[in-house]
Amino acid sequence: MTSIAAMVMAKRKEVYGSINGYEMLRSEVVHLLAMLLRKDANERQSIPGLNPDRVDIIVAGVIVADELMAHFSANLLRINERGIREGLILKALRKQRLLPAAPRPRNWRDRVLEYARSCHHDEEHALQVAKLARDIIDALASIFSFGEKERQMLEAAALLHDVGYFISYSGHHKHTYHLVRHADLFGFTPREREIVAHVARYHRKSLPKKKHEGFARLTLPDQLLVRRLGGILRLADGLDRRRIGAVTAIDCSLKSSTFKIRLQSEGDVSVELFGGKAKGDLFELAFGKKLILVPAQATTNLSAIG
Repeated sequence: MTSIAAMVMAKRKEVYGSINGYEMLRSEVVHLLAMLLRKDANERQSIPGLNPDRVDIIVAGVIVADELMAHFSANLLRINERGIREGLILKALRKQRLLPAAPRPRNWRDRVLEYARSCHHDEEHALQVAKLARDIIDALASIFSFGEKERQMLEAAALLHDVGYFISYSGHHKHTYHLVRHADLFGFTPREREIVAHVARYHRKSLPKKKHEGFARLTLPDQLLVRRLGGILRLADGLDRRRIGAVTAIDCSLKSSTFKIRLQSEGDVSVELFGGKAKGDLFELAFGKKLILVPAQATTNLSAIG
């Protein structure tokens, strides 16, 4: 199965950190099989993504996959990078009680936090940014059709947005992108992980541009999603500019041309207001709304920023 996915990925020129969880439509399997049947063994040697050791058996393998999908009326094939032999060995070891019982599956948030901690991130800041980002997307969800998966991708990006510091302070947002796209994020498909990586990458510095190779590879709907989720993350990061959790809660109000956020706090939040304004650029572009930031205790006329 991994060879099948590798060939499709190579054909599309998509490069993910791991093939595990990659999804293929039945139509892709059918077209792939037709292509393989037209080639002899020597011609199959030159197919990008195909392991030379699989040239002699790849046709039989794709036929099996195609027949199984037809038999079960399945339209989606999800790749597991581990082989049958690995599964049989693990099953035998557990049967003989030579391995501990299989651990309970972790949820996606636990895995994301585990990975972030391995990169020595600032967890308090990450959790604060994630909280603010969730509140913002909840206020936008009904109008912009954000579902649970979009919320999860945004939260994952918020929790991971500074892991690039593990490599270097300079350009850490770019390091974050590479670390996230190659991370083993439980519960996310390769496409979703790529989106999370891009959203985290655009939390600072340059806005998404077509000249950015990774961004240009995304489909147009995914580019829009990255702009919108990236705009929310960028704004939320600005609202914790001092990294002290000064903003205790936010109240969001969406109107036809504006998006107002009232910042609740126990002290002065002028720095956070400045940070949100400075990093609200992508949000305004992505959503077409003028951003207004005010402290909860102030009047809009005196304290509006935007």
